[in-house]
Amino acid sequence: MVIISLELLLKTKLNVVRYLLIKKLFLMIVMKQIISITLLIFLLIVNLNAVDNNSFNLTIKDNPSPGYIFMTPYLSQQFFLIDNTGEPVLMKKTENFDDFINPKLQPNGLLSFFSGTKYYVMNDNYELVDSFSCVGDYEVDFHDLILLPNGNTAMLGREKRVMDLSKIVTDGQKNANVIGSIIQELDKNKNVVFHWSSFDHFQITDVTPDVDLTQSGIISCHMNSIFYDTDGNIIASSRVLDEITKIDRNTGNIIWRLGGKECKNNQFRFLNDTIDGFYGFSHQHSVTRLSNGNLLLFDNGDIKPKPYSRAVEYKLDETNKTIEKVWEYMEFPEVSTFSMGNVQRLKNGNTMIGWGINTRNLTATEVKPDGTKMLEIVGYQNYSVYKFIYKMNAVTLLADKPGNYDFNLDTNKTNVKLAINNLSGEGDISVEKHYYQPHNLKFAGQEPVGIQGIRWVLSLDSGRSIDAVIKFFISAKCAIDFINYNVYYRPHEGTGDFIALETIYNNIEGCFEANIGGSGEFILGILSSMIAPIAVFPPDSAKGVEISTSFIWHPMSVSSEYRFQLSYYPDFSDLIKDSSNIIDTTLDLNLNYDTTYYWRVKAFNEVEQSPWSRTYMFVTEDASFVDNENKRNDKLFVFSNGGNLSFNLRNFRTGYYKLNLFDITGNIVSEWNVYCNSNNNLNFNIHNIDINPGIYLYRILSVDCIISGKILIQK
Repeated sequence: MVIISLELLLKTKLNVVRYLLIKKLFLMIVMKQIISITLLIFLLIVNLNAVDNNSFNLTIKDNPSPGYIFMTPYLSQQFFLIDNTGEPVLMKKTENFDDFINPKLQPNGLLSFFSGTKYYVMNDNYELVDSFSCVGDYEVDFHDLILLPNGNTAMLGREKRVMDLSKIVTDGQKNANVIGSIIQELDKNKNVVFHWSSFDHFQITDVTPDVDLTQSGIISCHMNSIFYDTDGNIIASSRVLDEITKIDRNTGNIIWRLGGKECKNNQFRFLNDTIDGFYGFSHQHSVTRLSNGNLLLFDNGDIKPKPYSRAVEYKLDETNKTIEKVWEYMEFPEVSTFSMGNVQRLKNGNTMIGWGINTRNLTATEVKPDGTKMLEIVGYQNYSVYKFIYKMNAVTLLADKPGNYDFNLDTNKTNVKLAINNLSGEGDISVEKHYYQPHNLKFAGQEPVGIQGIRWVLSLDSGRSIDAVIKFFISAKCAIDFINYNVYYRPHEGTGDFIALETIYNNIEGCFEANIGGSGEFILGILSSMIAPIAVFPPDSAKGVEISTSFIWHPMSVSSEYRFQLSYYPDFSDLIKDSSNIIDTTLDLNLNYDTTYYWRVKAFNEVEQSPWSRTYMFVTEDASFVDNENKRNDKLFVFSNGGNLSFNLRNFRTGYYKLNLFDITGNIVSEWNVYCNSNNNLNFNIHNIDINPGIYLYRILSVDCIISGKILIQK
């Protein structure tokens, strides 16, 4: 009854593919009796809502390591690359695939993932370049695939056999369906050069006590990772054996077997790592050999007296068969990962932990060697979470004394150098180069008129500071064309305002230089020698502006054209008008009554552009005081030089008004004060005007009213 209810729930939330996948997960977990039905349903609903709402949450605790986080939320058919601000660099839908499982950057730079019945490989343009299946009557296992340096491919597979277990275990089935694991290595032509089967080397009874061998369907091995050791042999992890096995790559023979308390074939003695009588690990994932010779793994800890999960590193003595825990990380309160999970040692020594499907809906944690959290992600359930320097550049150097530091390697160039005059403490400094503009791009002070589509991040450990000159090297052509580049900086990646740093161009080295004092995010912006235009009309905070109005700004002597923007919002996020190539300094528009507007303008010439003018706000007239026939003056008033300036406007409030007359360049020609009498008629009668012939703009201004129009002065 519980299963039927769950199926009805899931079918209302998911498409058919996702429903079948989650049903498979449900049956797998229930068969293994790892978690209660109630908790399982709760976690699945939470995960579905997170996927549907893209509601994952990344918290930065300190300066995390460079790289993008690879995530494929379980059942979502989405692949994310996430930067250290928590924003997706890439969000790729995978409609052409049933799923997108275990994406991983291979040593040759290609991206591998599992879908349906195969492993697929993409290039850095996300184009499919190859696919892999097991040779023979075997299924590909999604847990692991490795593209080897010699061009071969190693992968895990599953082998199914029908076996009579009645004579092996009490109450065993005579026709039991038993699933074992295989390892296949294929050459470049996809011929098998190495084949290994768990049926040939393990016993059915090697499984841990929580595996019921009386069932009709049995998983006898469940390999979930393989790793080619420095000597060319293979280190394999088998979940339901609680065992890590080293296999001779040439003969297939077992070299040694290592496991925790419930492993039936452990050959090693644990020197520590014992809690409540249980030593070692249980139902582990993601076993790798580190460059220091130690083993790193994700310990699910399912069958410990008190289940909890962790990342753990062991020092291994293969001669004397001893093992010693030298590092671990666990959450407080503990998290229990009952399926999936992985761990990855990053280049700077940090550790990325993917928490799989767990009791706290925790996604991933990056920690320093001392256990300090660098970042944390919650809200998605993933098979694995990795972090790679991919489609970006990053270099990390040990900085322990003043001097020059070059953050450019042969194949990994950031175009940045540091000349450090002084620094506090010692440790790594990282420089990252990203090929897109910053998130939440804001400036304090004058904005640049343009920025490169690149951002840099410089990271130091928390609490460290430096007195240094940062140097940005761009191409010679750019340096000549954009000598007005300026360095902009903000202390925290992805948040806060950029400020302009005092910048010089070093002609000898060919770089832009600025003084810095610590971590932060940097961009190069282009400063303009042109001054931003100044508005004449409507002025800032004006009220009662006529709906048929002329926008006027002062001309710029070096400008050939202008760009004008009008919006309902001060950040110009939704533009009403965006006009370019304006050669005049006026623009006539019809607006709405009683509406708040924001406008700005910038100038251009053949060489450069000015910054935007300041933002001007105004409110149009109230419709209740408008007589459309008499107050709107779309006609051109014509007068003669030396005569009288006289015209009449009706439906004005009683009071004093100011009349300004502008030439077409926006300069004030004359100014008069006039009075609107009691019959609400505004009369102008100015005698003996002495104004050069031409077209002029007038503006009538009171406390709550602004009217504008045009007049022609004839000879």
